[in-house]
Amino acid sequence: MVAVLCLTAGITAVVTPGATGLAQAQANAGGQSRCGTVNVAKNVVQLGQTITATASRGSGWTQSCGPTWSWGAAMPVGTIVAGCTEGAQVCTIKTTAMTGNLGSSFSFLGFCIEGYGGLGWSSCGVYAVVPKGALIEGYTNSTQGVGIADVQVQASGPGGIISGLSATNGEYLLVVKPGTYRVAPVHVLATNGTISTAKATFDPASVSRTATVARPAIADFTVIQQDTLAIQLSPVQVDASGLATVQVTISDSSPGAMAGAARALSSGPGSWWSRRSKSVMTG
Repeated sequence: MVAVLCLTAGITAVVTPGATGLAQAQANAGGQSRCGTVNVAKNVVQLGQTITATASRGSGWTQSCGPTWSWGAAMPVGTIVAGCTEGAQVCTIKTTAMTGNLGSSFSFLGFCIEGYGGLGWSSCGVYAVVPKGALIEGYTNSTQGVGIADVQVQASGPGGIISGLSATNGEYLLVVKPGTYRVAPVHVLATNGTISTAKATFDPASVSRTATVARPAIADFTVIQQDTLAIQLSPVQVDASGLATVQVTISDSSPGAMAGAARALSSGPGSWWSRRSKSVMTG
């Protein structure tokens, strides 16, 4: 992840890192409009099970939002069991298609409503439909408890070696044959899908878990990572007698670097940045 900013004397600059993670679709699908909200009762179900979403007016609803909503902007593939009509508060569907495959990671999709008779808007909850089988699930979090995306977690056992990636919130889920498995995070992927060069260790390194169809096995891991921030100035020299703008590129290759967090650097007189910049720019 790279953030670029320009600093000019007397101006406060804000660094806003971009979002990271191969599972960003989960966050995108879960958008809620001020006009309405959608909540999915159980976000992960197995093929053939029912999935239920409830809809209600949003906290920012006004008459311009329209009198009601309709289901069907995006819904699970399956047979409607109850509701799902215009203005219905509940929509229940028996699933007939998966959003993931045995031996790979699963995908979250949107279960959505859209405005009817007013502004064009939509709101979505998220869901995933996985194959029938035993489940191993858990979270990969930072030491601060923040979910780390794109951690490859591997389970070795009666069903062979099954692996998948953690989602944006750090959640992962593996569908396996029933039995006892050695579960371990393997590495963190970079935003381009390759193995990240940032160093990371995991606590615990691995655990033994028994998964059954009736009860999923839970295995949570903490991702311990080194600070890999790098700062590059361009140009590295300016005339010390006048004002100049220096472009600062801040690169963060840490796995799971916090997305959307702002960092402010002040270039005012007497500030740390001013003193540090002066020594750098004048050589």
